[in-house]
Amino acid sequence: MNVYSKFDTTLVNDLKEPGSTSSINSDSSSKLSTLTPLSKNIPDFSDEDINDSNHLLSKMMQNIKLHEPAKNTYKRLATSDEELTSKIAYHMKEILELIGEDPQREGLLDTPKRYAKAMLHYTKGYTDDLRQVINNALFESESDEDMIIVKNINFHSSCEHHLAPFFGTCSIGYIPNGKIIGLSKFARIVEVCARRLQVQERLGRDILNIITEALNPKFVVVTIEAEHMCMTARGVQKQGTKTITKVCESTFEDKKEKKDALNEFFVLYNSMK
Repeated sequence: MNVYSKFDTTLVNDLKEPGSTSSINSDSSSKLSTLTPLSKNIPDFSDEDINDSNHLLSKMMQNIKLHEPAKNTYKRLATSDEELTSKIAYHMKEILELIGEDPQREGLLDTPKRYAKAMLHYTKGYTDDLRQVINNALFESESDEDMIIVKNINFHSSCEHHLAPFFGTCSIGYIPNGKIIGLSKFARIVEVCARRLQVQERLGRDILNIITEALNPKFVVVTIEAEHMCMTARGVQKQGTKTITKVCESTFEDKKEKKDALNEFFVLYNSMK
């Protein structure tokens, strides 16, 4: 099954909350060409269904390389941006009151709406279409022996534990296996994966999975260096602390070939200013 198949409109409407009048509209229909595969109709589901590995929805979710759809992704896809902004702003106003602020004072009058728009931007990766991102920018490789590295792709993401920002750089290296991809697409892939609620460890794996799915390279490695505000602005509050993660995969049967490729990546990486 092609994991980039179009989201099933019928599925979205069938997964609506009981009594909901929301349906696919012209504003949201363009969002449906996302990462979710075609699936049979699912009349209703619960938390138990999500955790049941034999349930159809659970199987559908397990078949997708990214951690999407989240259980409520269908709600966002089926709701206009105007309605999403209004609902988020309503609850943000309540939060301002609960922390002791006055949402009616001049400086905060438009804050709930501004926050809602910002949050939709911070999490736009849930609705981005990977097929449009890659946009058929795949080409035949002239050499399947050379390492290709894109270094220090800047990104911003949001920690799923505290909704605090984390940000840094991502570097990607791969050895082709018949196909290469336009270099700018790596930055776009990182953006899709980062613009959702994340943890750094999964972010690197998400990026690697997309590259593997698109190129089936002989070798691919993704490294991320990031600063987490949940660690520097709260909690232990250790300023300047960085977290480094690495994930890699290869088609090499010989472990030495994989180790040599990884060593080559870091030699080239460290030689690049």
